[in-house]
Amino acid sequence: QSTWGIQNQIGMESDQNKKEEQPQQDNNLAGDILESDEAFREQFDKGSTRYHKGDPTPVPVGGNRVPTSMPTEFNEEKPAQEVDESIFTSSPEYNNLIQKREILGDIKKFAALIPPPLEAILRHREEAKRIGTESAQVRLKELEGSEREKIDSTLKELANYEAFLISNNYQEAFWNELVEISKKAREDYGTKEAMTDFGFVVKRFTQKIFNEQKKILEQIKAVKKTLLAEHKKKGTLEVAEEQKKD
Repeated sequence: QSTWGIQNQIGMESDQNKKEEQPQQDNNLAGDILESDEAFREQFDKGSTRYHKGDPTPVPVGGNRVPTSMPTEFNEEKPAQEVDESIFTSSPEYNNLIQKREILGDIKKFAALIPPPLEAILRHREEAKRIGTESAQVRLKELEGSEREKIDSTLKELANYEAFLISNNYQEAFWNELVEISKKAREDYGTKEAMTDFGFVVKRFTQKIFNEQKKILEQIKAVKKTLLAEHKKKGTLEVAEEQKKD
């Protein structure tokens, strides 16, 4: 028998074996699907041992208890009660921290407004140079003037925070640096590289303020925790006094 004939016979036998194996594989797959489907349905069948994974405990409803599968920081015996915000807002220390953090946030926002107009001036100059007409140069002066007005307006807003920063011991940390940024904001940046360097200076400044805000937030949390503990203690003492009277 020729080599071609032997190879052809082997190929035919291989195809026949695959045809015989295919029904068996299909049957196994169908069986697996049916078994999986049956197991899934049994989880909801009260007569099955797989119902709720074998745990007969009813699921708690009505908010009286959180299921053990759900993590919670509150006591399961009763729902958490809302905290009266007046406990905190009546504290001068708390209010001072809140106000300080908000004002620092305002300073950060105003500082971030400085670089965009300077970047816009560079773009207007490049566009005027590309056009190369006298009218483009006239238009450039108008646009530059408009962007400079935006910068001046922002710097005036920032100047209003001098008293706040100094009175809160932020002169070294923020005010002196803000004064330098204000000076540099009025300079003429002729290249993208120089503008990028100034942008990084402002970015570092706003990042420092952000870090300070994070510290203050931790202080606020600590104060709230103390105030809440004092409130609970006061409530306990008042209850005890009432019980004595009775």
